[in-house]
Amino acid sequence: MSKKTDSDFSSLIGHVKPIKKPDIAPSFGRQPLRKIKRRMRHREEIRYRENIQLSHNFDRISALLFHQMCQGRAHCSEYIDLHGMYVSEGVNYLRDLIDMRRNRRLTCWHVVHGKGSRSPQYDRAPLKHAVIELLLNHPAIAAIASVHDSDGASGAVIIALQPQTA
Repeated sequence: MSKKTDSDFSSLIGHVKPIKKPDIAPSFGRQPLRKIKRRMRHREEIRYRENIQLSHNFDRISALLFHQMCQGRAHCSEYIDLHGMYVSEGVNYLRDLIDMRRNRRLTCWHVVHGKGSRSPQYDRAPLKHAVIELLLNHPAIAAIASVHDSDGASGAVIIALQPQTA
């Protein structure tokens, strides 16, 4: 019964040619090599300019804790995110938090300042550099270590705070 239906259909329409797909270029869907090279060059520039290995042990904290800080595995009691803040706003906020802390023993904080990837080329990571400068000069900081991601860039630091005296 199906053959009769097929023949009736073909007699009504006539000869049907199969649809031929257009030829596809071998590079269809791929990005041009110059864009890939430009992106790789940009990543290398970021890696070159932002690969600051920051690790200082100011107050002689234990070697085990300092090693954990450098590896990014230290237990942090506070997580401070400064994304989206202006430089002066972020620095003042962090300074106030450090000054108003109430720790009776050595504690670690995780401070996220960002990599500065959205900053203009002429002003590379202004918040990052201002935060690091504050932390290096503040008397309450016992140790500081940068946290690196898979690209090798640092967008955060772990700091150890000295116990506050009454």
